Amino acid sequence: MKIKWELNPFPYAIVDNYLDKNNFIELIKELDNIKPELQTKFSSALEEKNIYKNLSLKKNSKNFVKKAGSKEIKDIISSFSGGLPILSLKETKNFSGYSTFHITKSKGMLGSHVDHSDIEDGRYFHIANTIFYASSKWERGWGGETILYSNNGLIPEVIIEPLPNRLIIFIHSANSFHGVKSYNPSDKTYRKTFYHDYYIHKNYKSKFIQYVNRKRNKKLTFSRHGTTFIPFFPNGIKDISIKKLFSITNFKYLNAYIIYLINKQFKTNFISLRKSLLKRIKSLRN
Repeated sequence: MKIKWELNPFPYAIVDNYLDKNNFIELIKELDNIKPELQTKFSSALEEKNIYKNLSLKKNSKNFVKKAGSKEIKDIISSFSGGLPILSLKETKNFSGYSTFHITKSKGMLGSHVDHSDIEDGRYFHIANTIFYASSKWERGWGGETILYSNNGLIPEVIIEPLPNRLIIFIHSANSFHGVKSYNPSDKTYRKTFYHDYYIHKNYKSKFIQYVNRKRNKKLTFSRHGTTFIPFFPNGIKDISIKKLFSITNFKYLNAYIIYLINKQFKTNFISLRKSLLKRIKSLRN
């Protein structure tokens, strides 16, 4: 498989016609006729989408998830990461609680965000993502493009069209802000995607950071954080929505964002401000 990596705003690659034609057709047919079990529905100013339980997927979908977690993709990521051994999400217990299949319906979107930094309490370090577009069709003007943002998550820099059978791969860091433009199809075609994450053992973290930053003027940074959205500005500062700006649902994302900023700036490892504060109070009392 021929891969061309682009380096900005963070390393990413696009692979068109990832599956052979017949396999993709069979996958689409299956997805158009199944009703997978809902895992979580997100509805707020910053995210509007559904994710589905992995175990409720059928044969072709499960085969794709297996392929996404296979040596083929892991080797591509490893070749860009200094030859380090890669662990795929599929190889973790129960997918570490995450879902690989997502659906975005009409008016769905995903604000600027970075994904979780690690799993198993820091034992494995999140270094890459893939997104596979599994809709039966897509037309320009529908929206639903994947957006890659600047290192602060506020300025959209790359727009990737969600063409059917397209796979994108990108390196994950505390700067890998990405999102999805508002999706407004002219018919009832859903935006269907398969996601996958990739990890290295924490012992390789320093080597990985050194390797991916070796040719960069703007270095990627790495810190501990959960999935973190930019509150109030889901589309960046160049496309401000007054409705979303003043939505009360923004406030539930503030805690994670503040923790993200603190950990990134001071190289700390806070998980919860409340828990950290209570721990500090308890230590002072003792």
